[in-house]
Amino acid sequence: MSSRDDRDLAAGDNPAATRTVVVVGSGSSLGRSIVKLLAPAYGKVVCTYHASEPGADDKREGIFHHRVDVSDAGSVKDFFASLGPLYGDPYAVVFVAGVLIEKPLLFLSVEDWKRSLDV
Repeated sequence: MSSRDDRDLAAGDNPAATRTVVVVGSGSSLGRSIVKLLAPAYGKVVCTYHASEPGADDKREGIFHHRVDVSDAGSVKDFFASLGPLYGDPYAVVFVAGVLIEKPLLFLSVEDWKRSLDV
């Protein structure tokens, strides 16, 4: 980091505070934890969820929630197309979306595997 960068940050000029970060899969406890870590540092944190609605503690200033089915290409395309006009282009995207199928590995069906890989 140059001395110029040091001065800017010391003066409270945090360039990250104006940037937008996207967290895909913020409905899980891991996703929510990542959002809580990123929210104080970035201007806007845009979160996606599928089934788990955001809780009251997830609704704070600078955090925005959108329902997106990441296994549906159209849903993902529409979401990313809306980002720029609503929040500005994303500086970073964190992918934590996943599916938990509670079965022993040897009992997973082809459909279980497909569903997991689609997400």
